[in-house]
Amino acid sequence: MEIPGLGPVTLDADFGDYVSTPLPVPVFGDAQCRFVVSGYDDDDAKVDFESAISAFLGLDESALRSASEPVFQYYLDVKAEVGGDEDFVAIAGPDDVWSHVRLGGGEVSVQREDAHGDRQVYVSVE
Repeated sequence: MEIPGLGPVTLDADFGDYVSTPLPVPVFGDAQCRFVVSGYDDDDAKVDFESAISAFLGLDESALRSASEPVFQYYLDVKAEVGGDEDFVAIAGPDDVWSHVRLGGGEVSVQREDAHGDRQVYVSVE
C-alpha cells in the first residue's frame, strides 16, 4: 500500500497501523524518522491524513526556532515545579533550548483523535 507523502508503507499485523520506512524530516534537519499511521483504512476522509503528513513534512527548522521561547518558558516552569536542583539540566535561554533535544531517529505518529472534540488528524513525535 502507498500513502501519499510517505510512499510505500507496510501493515503492522499486531496493531493494524501502517509503517513507513525511515524518511528524512526537514524540521529535524533531515533526521530519519518512521511514520506510524493509525486508523487510515477505516477513515472516510483519508485526505485529512495526507494533508497533515504533507504539512508536517513541509516544515523546516525555522518552525523549531519560532517555538524556542515557549519551550524555554515550559522548561522554566518545570524547573520551578521540581525545585531546580543542581542535577537539573541547565539551559541558558531560548537560543540554547534545541541543543538539549535529540531530534529524529524516533517515530512520528499520525492519527485522528477526538481528545479535543474536534476529530482532527494529529501528528505526534515520540
